[in-house]
Amino acid sequence: MTQTAQNTSVQSLFRNRPIVVTWGLLLAATVLTTWILTMDSIDYRWAMIAMLAVAAWKIRLVMTDFMELRDAPLAGRLVFEGWAVALPVVLAVLLWH
Repeated sequence: MTQTAQNTSVQSLFRNRPIVVTWGLLLAATVLTTWILTMDSIDYRWAMIAMLAVAAWKIRLVMTDFMELRDAPLAGRLVFEGWAVALPVVLAVLLWH
């Protein structure tokens, strides 16, 4: 298998990810962040920023896979991708000050 064909198959795997895999990623992210944050070894502000970053990633997974916005028109994708990034950033800035 050539390098280009291998890259294409990897991209295809992530693009056409089964819903069960997405659900597993969401569950693993929830369990991992809950477990790490129960250790009380991180300053609460950094912990909140980490949670917001994971939440943004989870929002994107839900929107692209469960709401099927992966193939939405460019304008729609820009709106939801921008929202998934802007909201956690604004909340982190408000939290930090």
